[in-house]
Amino acid sequence: MELTLQWLLEESELVGLKLLTCKEHLGNIISGVNIMDNPDTVRWIKPGELVLTTGYVFRENPSLQESTIADLRKAGCSALCIKSKRFLDEIPQPMLDASQKEGLLSLNYLQIILLPIFQKQYRNIFFRNSFKMPSASRHYLILYLIVIFRGALWVRF
Repeated sequence: MELTLQWLLEESELVGLKLLTCKEHLGNIISGVNIMDNPDTVRWIKPGELVLTTGYVFRENPSLQESTIADLRKAGCSALCIKSKRFLDEIPQPMLDASQKEGLLSLNYLQIILLPIFQKQYRNIFFRNSFKMPSASRHYLILYLIVIFRGALWVRF
């Protein structure tokens, strides 16, 4: 099962996440998460990544705000998640307009905890590949599951 933006908004238990643009792209798959803290970050974005930013990098540069949206879309970014109330009081309207024009789903967040995203991604990876593992590696899988599920697993060897 792949993670989608719809899952992120509706089922992930993240609080304070708000859809701003491009509702029609809620089916986009989240293949990873990246954090944007400088304009060069766009060069390392991989298709499907959810990009998080405080907006610091482009807070005083409207042309960079708009070009960043276009560049992220070209890079295949799944969605841009912008933190407000830190460096940007609110998400600038020209940035939202550019996002809508480019077809890049934008989200606003006040606080985000990535654990639910990572837990689900890692579960998918391990369960998908666990049957391909040699039996010795299964012990590592069991330890991993204990950490992910935050509790003890009763295992019989």
